[in-house]
Amino acid sequence: MTWQPLLTGKLLERARDALAEITEFLCTGATSAPQKDWPPEIGRAGAACLGVGFVGQALYFGYLHQSDGGQRSADIGLELLDRAIETASSERMRPALYAGFPGIAWAANHLAGRLYAPGEEDSYEETDEVLDDYVRRVPWPFLHDVISGLAGIGVYALERLPRASGRRCLEAIVDRLAEVAERDSAGITWPTPPELLIGERRERYPQGVHDLGMAHGVPGIVAFLAAVWAADVARDRVGPLLEGSVSWLLTQSLSSDSLSRFPTWRVAGQEATLARLAWCYGDPGVAAALLRAAAATGRADWRREGLTTALLAARRPLESSGVQDAYLCHGSAGLAHIFNRLYQATGEEELGRAALFWYEQLLAAYTPGQGHGGYLFERTDLPASAYTQTPATSEHAPDPGFLNGSAGVGLALLAATTTVEPAWDRALLTDVPPRA
Repeated sequence: MTWQPLLTGKLLERARDALAEITEFLCTGATSAPQKDWPPEIGRAGAACLGVGFVGQALYFGYLHQSDGGQRSADIGLELLDRAIETASSERMRPALYAGFPGIAWAANHLAGRLYAPGEEDSYEETDEVLDDYVRRVPWPFLHDVISGLAGIGVYALERLPRASGRRCLEAIVDRLAEVAERDSAGITWPTPPELLIGERRERYPQGVHDLGMAHGVPGIVAFLAAVWAADVARDRVGPLLEGSVSWLLTQSLSSDSLSRFPTWRVAGQEATLARLAWCYGDPGVAAALLRAAAATGRADWRREGLTTALLAARRPLESSGVQDAYLCHGSAGLAHIFNRLYQATGEEELGRAALFWYEQLLAAYTPGQGHGGYLFERTDLPASAYTQTPATSEHAPDPGFLNGSAGVGLALLAATTTVEPAWDRALLTDVPPRA
């Protein structure tokens, strides 16, 4: 399999300038965050986690090291990874991929052989046992999504293969998903009950929702099941779940004249909400899930559905996209990378043009000397002081993180400027294999 750099000419030059500045700012250590302002559900360990913390920055330096072979990038990456591991060893952390210890353990395993030479002793067997026990014991209702739930734990377990402990954990996750699945004439789905909704959503949807986002809903489970099938684990149980969940997902599509093929979620008795254009919610994430399932199983019909969804997303106008920032999660970096990934997986030129368009948007937002590596990010979830000691500018602030910060932007730019396949997007479950 081959990975080809996408950017050329002036875009490539600007991308390299942005990467150089992102690297320098992440190297300085000025991105260390005071931990007192992290919300209670994350706690003091928030500064280490995959979503916004040290380990996401370590991921960036791991891939920078793969592309430049530099000792400096390896040293900084290892320092950041060590800081994250030390935090996980000393702080109480949640069993969540993006805001807990599984994300740190995932990155440590993923970077073995990329950032550092793995030792003979397996340091994560106990982690496997802890998570396996948690998966088997956690009572319903439990989170089942990629960000905080069982599918996210599954991303870690997939990284542990071919170890038997990783396989056992995956089998346990598949069994629990089968146990709580909702089956109807449309297929198989996993509703989000009201107890798992937060804030005003619980009040607005007292009956719960059927979430259609890659980050928190059924598409993430589809992509996870496809990865488990591809790994040849528990196929007798995975097969029916994957078949049923893809069937259910496809029945949720909106009318052919809609800007979005899939809504944000479905709520009984309410009109579907038009989704934004993003990884977390919207057609790009759903398309990646469908194409991941098609690649794993060889299903041509699923590939057609995935391509239809991806091409509709590629044609969506900027003004209706909902994109206002450079985020990997729901901004121009994420769209640029997903379209690049899907272009390299399918060869569809229109997806390549969409990737270039969103890289243009991402690099147009680059302002040398601003924030962390030329980027500021809108702060809507946590106070600016929780991310950086640098005061926010208006409603924007620097952010070093993976999902919503400079490390994620840097990884998306590396994927478009080097021949190193961005396997880090296994954490997003968008890793559709590139063509031979």
